[in-house]
Amino acid sequence: MYSKLIKMKNIYIKAVVLLICFSQFYRNACAQPSYYMRSAFSTDSIIIFFDNNYISVDGEDIKSQPYDVRMPFPDFRYLIYGPELRISIYRMDELLRNGGVSHTSAYKDTVQKDSPFFDIKKLEYKIEKNKTTENQWRPVVQAGSYIDTFLYRVYKKEDRIFYRKGILLYEANLSDKDSVTVSFRKGKADAFLHLRFVKKDPLLSPPCYMGSFHNQDKEFPVEKFIQEAYKHYLTRDQSFYRYWPGSNIKQNDKVFEDSKLAFFFRPRTDIANDTAFEYRLLTNGKASQWKKSDNIIYAYDLKAGNQYRLEVRYTDKPQYAYHYQFYVPANWYQSAWFKAAIAFVLLLIALLLYFFFKNIRRKRLQAEQVNKMKALSAQLNPHFVFNALGSIQGLLNDGQIENANHYLSGFGKLLRNTLTSTEKNTITLQEEMSNIEHYIKLEQLRKDFNYIVEVQDSINLQEIEMLPLLFQPVIENAIKHGPKGDEAFAMKLKINRNNDNMEISIEDNGKGFDVHSPKNGQGLKLTKARIDLFNLTTKHKRIVQKISSNGNGTIFNLTFINWLRND
Repeated sequence: MYSKLIKMKNIYIKAVVLLICFSQFYRNACAQPSYYMRSAFSTDSIIIFFDNNYISVDGEDIKSQPYDVRMPFPDFRYLIYGPELRISIYRMDELLRNGGVSHTSAYKDTVQKDSPFFDIKKLEYKIEKNKTTENQWRPVVQAGSYIDTFLYRVYKKEDRIFYRKGILLYEANLSDKDSVTVSFRKGKADAFLHLRFVKKDPLLSPPCYMGSFHNQDKEFPVEKFIQEAYKHYLTRDQSFYRYWPGSNIKQNDKVFEDSKLAFFFRPRTDIANDTAFEYRLLTNGKASQWKKSDNIIYAYDLKAGNQYRLEVRYTDKPQYAYHYQFYVPANWYQSAWFKAAIAFVLLLIALLLYFFFKNIRRKRLQAEQVNKMKALSAQLNPHFVFNALGSIQGLLNDGQIENANHYLSGFGKLLRNTLTSTEKNTITLQEEMSNIEHYIKLEQLRKDFNYIVEVQDSINLQEIEMLPLLFQPVIENAIKHGPKGDEAFAMKLKINRNNDNMEISIEDNGKGFDVHSPKNGQGLKLTKARIDLFNLTTKHKRIVQKISSNGNGTIFNLTFINWLRND
């Protein structure tokens, strides 16, 4: 009988232990949904967990990879947004034997010389809330035991639940602006580690973005899209975002012209949710009016090539605004390269048209100048004939009948050559020199004077084009007006090359004249006018005229610029 009682007692004890474990598991399972984030401070021997719905460091999310730290430690400051805070401590080997270590973020000290400070048997802690001590220094091992349930899930394998034994240091509900500080020391020494927590109101931040729903089907009606988006919204676990603060997304996402977008934000429960939000959609920086809405914002009817920015804020807290940027790529005909190509083509067409009409205008001007030069050349013929007739009359008056007949016969041939030359735009320099030579011989029948021609060897008279009768009027004018009294009259015509230029000078030892006098002969005026007109018809070739004259004679220089260039 006694043995049966002992056996029943053992069964009873085991049942109580199982009941306690089950109740502890049930307690954790019921409480744990509030703790969606677990941060940690760990060493090689222990790990301290602090659980809350949302934890950040100095306003920034803690990175998922551990920060390596070492003593002396700074104060570790955390912002928490959920009302429930739980702080627990475990032996590292306990966790490694039962599913391993899992947390969202952590600070980690692996320095060997720091490890003695974290001997859990000698470690003490103290809790302060709002700068008031809640419990004095006490050994960690004297705090209440705690069973942590850990779900170990591996793809395509059966889930496993581990029960890890730890120590619960603190668990409480906090109000906004509450602060909790957990300090640790070894034995009776000074504290070497401080974990400080401050409770923040998640509504004192931009609206919390919970996700979005997109549809890119052009034929999908907007009304049906709104219905589908709402169904998708209902599948969201809103309790997960219950205490999350809002933050802005910095990237610039790409969507498409036919996209329809729905943005989900955590609903407000403290005020009427259907008008708790305001939003506006900026297009290429141009703002629109704020519109009231509930916590689902829709955007559609987007245009290609536009940059958008969605701004969402609370109606009663407009200073906290959520910003999200996205853009619709430009169509190929809106792209920068296409616009640049069109601009280049238009510029090219404009340049072609410009040069086309400029060339037409230049040819028209050239034709006009050529006609004017021909008219001036036609004026030279009467001038030449008048001078020739004057020479014949002079021979007849002197009784030189035979010379007059020779002159008249030669004059007929020279007149035919002159008329033929003036009908052309250009003649060879050889033809021009031949006509001048012929004219000189006729004039020498009437007057006795010397005429010398010097041509540089590099000058090929046959290959050089020349305006007809260009400097014959100069020679006529020199023969007619140059001689002074009984002094022997002499003329020299020189043709030289100077790089690509040709220089022609006509020199005499006559009495000279005033080069600035407006009463200069008609032949010189016609020559200058023809040179000026020629210079208007071309850019590459020009003729420069220079006359110097005094009582010892006259020098008439013509410089033909670029006349000998081989283009």
